[in-house]
Amino acid sequence: MSQIQWLSEQAAHFNDKVIVLNISVDLPYALKRYREEKGIENAVFLSDHVNVSFGKDWGVLLEEIRLLARALFIVDQEGVIQYVQISHDDLFTKSLNYEDISIALNELKVFGQ
Repeated sequence: MSQIQWLSEQAAHFNDKVIVLNISVDLPYALKRYREEKGIENAVFLSDHVNVSFGKDWGVLLEEIRLLARALFIVDQEGVIQYVQISHDDLFTKSLNYEDISIALNELKVFGQ
């Protein structure tokens, strides 16, 4: 199961103030196809393909291969980053630590109303 599939499953239980964004350098049509093929409903897919501004601004751009590192940011309604997990594994062989993410989500009370 991919990171976004896992987050999408978790998001089904989030309160209505939580939005899951999946940002990558893939082209928009590829993101749309992937979302449809995997049946991902609880996430918004965005492409940073054109100028990789998100990757640069958030420190997740792997410049030498022009991809974004696997990362998860939890940002509150005031725009304050509450949690960050980044994997700088440029071979993309390591997943993020879902257990740590689950703990953070529970602590931030994103579930339910």
